[in-house]
Amino acid sequence: QDSQFWVSPTVRTIETAMLLSHNNKIKVVDILGPRVFPHRKGKMNICDQICSNYNDKNISTINLLNNKHPNDLKHQSFIKEFQHFIKKYIKDDENNVIITHDGVIATLLEQYKNIKLKRDENNDLMLNNEIFQFTKSEILE
Repeated sequence: QDSQFWVSPTVRTIETAMLLSHNNKIKVVDILGPRVFPHRKGKMNICDQICSNYNDKNISTINLLNNKHPNDLKHQSFIKEFQHFIKKYIKDDENNVIITHDGVIATLLEQYKNIKLKRDENNDLMLNNEIFQFTKSEILE
């Protein structure tokens, strides 16, 4: 109930957070936006368009990327910005819910868990119903 929600700035992730948050504050963070995995620059899906208007008093915004899109960052730059976000805003390892996209999750799994996901015949990343958790210290090592 006292969870802090950190969310990608897309309509579908914000709507998901609103359903799960039970009126807790939601922080929309640009670094959590959609990212292609394996990384390549390219056109994003229509459902991954960045939303900038939030008509809800429980939603606030954190802009770390100076209006850049997370997919514009090369791998190491993305990791550096993500670590900055974790260090500055995540206070502990409990009660934090991050709602983001498969490409961001795959990038983090590869970087911090040495797990490289592959895409199936539908171009979906395969997680095999596994649940992964990250600690703040693990991200900042």
